[in-house]
Amino acid sequence: MNGKTYKNTLYLLVENKFGALERVISTFTLRGYKIENLICSQNKDTDLYDIKIAINCTDQDLEKIVKILHNQIHVLEIKLMLNENDQDYSKIALAS
Repeated sequence: MNGKTYKNTLYLLVENKFGALERVISTFTLRGYKIENLICSQNKDTDLYDIKIAINCTDQDLEKIVKILHNQIHVLEIKLMLNENDQDYSKIALAS
């Protein structure tokens, strides 16, 4: 892995709980990552939210972010789109 930054897009499935969005966003802002794009919408299941976050970061930073998000109790699923040209979404973490 190199230190080159890439545009990465994370898709999160999050429980609709008070403060859950704030905790997800603070995962990035407290570590100095600039969120390029953020979209949050209610899922078909009203108890869940879909969150799409686009950031520029290195592969190593992305691994750290995913590990931190995986440990958050309200984050149920994380999917990653490696770059804007990649059409293949790969599930990289699933919290229970």
